Amino acid sequence: MPKIVQIKQPANKRAKLLVYLTALLILFTYAIGSAYAQESDKTTLSEASHVSPAIAFTTANSGRIYIAWAGTDKRLNVSIYGANYALVDKFTSDQLSIVQPSLVLRTDGLFIGWTGTDDRLNYARVDVKSDHISEFSGKVTLSEKSTVGPTLISDGTTGLYISWTGTDSRLNIAKLSLPE
Repeated sequence: MPKIVQIKQPANKRAKLLVYLTALLILFTYAIGSAYAQESDKTTLSEASHVSPAIAFTTANSGRIYIAWAGTDKRLNVSIYGANYALVDKFTSDQLSIVQPSLVLRTDGLFIGWTGTDDRLNYARVDVKSDHISEFSGKVTLSEKSTVGPTLISDGTTGLYISWTGTDSRLNIAKLSLPE
């Protein structure tokens, strides 16, 4: 619950309105945040990682959540979860990373981006058919390097983009060619 503080009443009506609207916004933000972050909605998975996972969602098959992470053994993993966070399938790759990967779902498939243990950026298609993950295909390794994970985004149909922080701490973005 937010801490209640007493605010001195401003002299003019415009300032009073601003104070009231700000207070209302704070309460509304707290109420919305509480509604979506209920402890009862939390599920703790059996998987482990030293870094945050990536997540993507599709409404297909009554809703599927895709989660990707670098395991404690550094191997990249992708899992599919269905209703009530029930595990549908899990794939463990031979690809290695020590930082957070990125996932993006497009109309033509699921893609993963990651920084390898050599600090080079990579991306690939995650082959998913009938709720089964078989492999990463069409892996592309860029000459670019980073010590943190990249972010993938899509415009939904034709574009696949990657952004990253270079080893010089500069921000970068590039349009990618789709892996075969």
